[in-house]
Amino acid sequence: MTQDGEKFITIKPGGILELPARLAQSLELKGNDQFRVMVMGKNLLQLLKMDEDFFRMAKNDAKVIFTGDLEGIGITDLFSILNMSQKTGALVLVSEKKYKSIFFRRGEIIFASSNQPEERLGNILYRTGKISQEQKEEAERALTGDKRFGTILLERRLITPKDLWWGVRYQMEEIIYSSFNFLKGFFFFLEGDLAEEDLVRFSFNTQKLLMEGFRRMDEWPLIYQLIPSRDTVLEIAAAPGPGDLNPIMQKVLEIVDGRRKAGEIIRLSQLGEFNAFRILYQLAKAGLIKAQEKAKDIQSDKAEADQKRIVAVIEKYNLLFRQIQTAMGSRLNLPATAASFFEDLSPRFKKLFEGMTLSTDGGLNPEKLAENSKKAGKLETGSFLKLTGFGDLFAFQLVLDGLNELLNFMIFSLRNISGDDRETEEMIRQVRAAQNQIQDRKKN
Repeated sequence: MTQDGEKFITIKPGGILELPARLAQSLELKGNDQFRVMVMGKNLLQLLKMDEDFFRMAKNDAKVIFTGDLEGIGITDLFSILNMSQKTGALVLVSEKKYKSIFFRRGEIIFASSNQPEERLGNILYRTGKISQEQKEEAERALTGDKRFGTILLERRLITPKDLWWGVRYQMEEIIYSSFNFLKGFFFFLEGDLAEEDLVRFSFNTQKLLMEGFRRMDEWPLIYQLIPSRDTVLEIAAAPGPGDLNPIMQKVLEIVDGRRKAGEIIRLSQLGEFNAFRILYQLAKAGLIKAQEKAKDIQSDKAEADQKRIVAVIEKYNLLFRQIQTAMGSRLNLPATAASFFEDLSPRFKKLFEGMTLSTDGGLNPEKLAENSKKAGKLETGSFLKLTGFGDLFAFQLVLDGLNELLNFMIFSLRNISGDDRETEEMIRQVRAAQNQIQDRKKN
């Protein structure tokens, strides 16, 4: 107790911290906020303010063994490290005032929690159409300290056990996928056994989550080009032909009426946020629906941006081809070497390099190769491309893979004629470094 009657900071059993009222107020904390004191070293303590899931699942003997800056190591790298090392504990991610806790058991994710209102179970169930706004508000009014939101929904028969199970699992997945957007902030991993009752609450395959997370990171920018937000009003643009749509696409198309916003269409479809957004994008790309605001201009701008992106990466590889040509001179006939490569191609690259030659200065025609990539992309993805609209993504990856294959072939041929020549090896090292840099920028 201080002289003015203010309590000192006290630590309760289990490492729970209680702050004096005045200090809590100065830190803009609520009176019921709880903290856990974590020992970070001989002279360092860390105070963790977490939600009830964190306190319930992380046992008292858990220790922070891994911490750092999210700008130095990405979310996917963190997940991979914990998965491969089969760690058990809680990964806590903090970005400004947002935080998420991802719980692992022997390297696999079993649970996730978040302090974001949009990721609360009630909001998730409403946005996916499992409950109405009225049902959500009824359950919220009945909330007490000893009952969970889902329990109230079941007791009042506002939801079926199956839909609740789906909703909670979907909530966990959305929390995990949204953590991929944490590019700045810090993290720490609290290693230790979890509370026994929550060990097998959910079973996720961490590697599959990583793959799906990567896919969403690639596809969300494409989706937002045609459907910028949940507030975008969508209308019918054309009628589908016989057999163009599968039953799920047909169901979503029937909800579009020219008045509903994308968010309402997504809610009524009950497919989940990303899956419904993806189908809306497919329908928009196929020309069956459109946003009421200048959809055609958005599509043409997107097509032009895709073309520039492909041409830009071709130009970068042309610089590498020319670097090899300049360094080797008459020792390596680069156009002839490329011609031999183009003669016997795998089915995947045959259409990509159709009619292509390497100029005498060591370059490919960027516009022709970009046009070939679009045609090859359509063939590679099949007729489904008409509705999915992901040909641009395939086209860019196809160009990148084809250029890498050609460059690797040239380096292989170069080494066969130059032996262990030091100057040649140094030039190859420089080319490889530039190639890796292009690859790294593509990932980012």
